Amino acid sequence: EMARRAMMGVGRMCSRAMSTAKGPGFFELRQYDIKPDQIKMYLAETKKHAADRAGAFNSPGSRFLGFWSTEIGGNLNRVHHLYHYADYDTRDAVRDAAAKNEAWNAYLAKVKPAMLSQQSSAFIEASPVLASCSLPGALGWTPPPPPP
Repeated sequence: EMARRAMMGVGRMCSRAMSTAKGPGFFELRQYDIKPDQIKMYLAETKKHAADRAGAFNSPGSRFLGFWSTEIGGNLNRVHHLYHYADYDTRDAVRDAAAKNEAWNAYLAKVKPAMLSQQSSAFIEASPVLASCSLPGALGWTPPPPPP
């Protein structure tokens, strides 16, 4: 456990060194593989605790952006969730506060046994590319209206 935590710290230091402190923040995509016989329960509990997730991760400098399950292709028992953080210190503070949140911990106690693996990736938006295409970027994106 100590070795794992030490490696996480090294990863954070490297990530922080590579990111820009005054940039538009970064996105974190988290992907969890769920036991095939537990995916329905996982999604039902996640739906039931949606407000707990929003409450834990929507704060100044932090925003929960979306949650998806794989429908076609890839691992059909994988869920994806996307967050935006102003910086790594904000991410750490938000995740530390979530770890102390009773409702969030009650949700985790129900769903963690269903998880097979977790993966987390941090992304910096390619703002100049988006601007050249007249695209707003993830924080400015809104879904199109449903068809009539």
